[in-house]
Amino acid sequence: MTIDLQLIPGFKPHPVRDFVYVQGPTPQGFRDFMETLQKIPGVQGPTSGTARFLEQMLTTPDGEFYFAVALTSDKLGWRNLLQAHAQRDHMQLAEIEGTNLLIGGSKRVALEHCELQSTMGVPTL
Repeated sequence: MTIDLQLIPGFKPHPVRDFVYVQGPTPQGFRDFMETLQKIPGVQGPTSGTARFLEQMLTTPDGEFYFAVALTSDKLGWRNLLQAHAQRDHMQLAEIEGTNLLIGGSKRVALEHCELQSTMGVPTL
């Protein structure tokens, strides 16, 4: 099945939002992750804005799930908080770079080999 790259959050730049993908074991595991986000001592977290699950996930050819999150306002603060929680839980962040999913800053997976799926949403933080 061919994936329509235009449908992938973050494939096209957005003027207000940044997009990050958070690795998760299952949709429920990701819901739990998002619901328990909180400040971590020593981590410069967000001062404004939201991290909103977009109800979509990418599945890589090796079966890993990456859940799309839109960041607004203090995007760096949200990214820092997500990264700290992901590291704590032994997960990785990914982002769209060209036609690839860039995982952990070094591993690239061609988006054409991924599957985009809709999943149930989780609360906006």
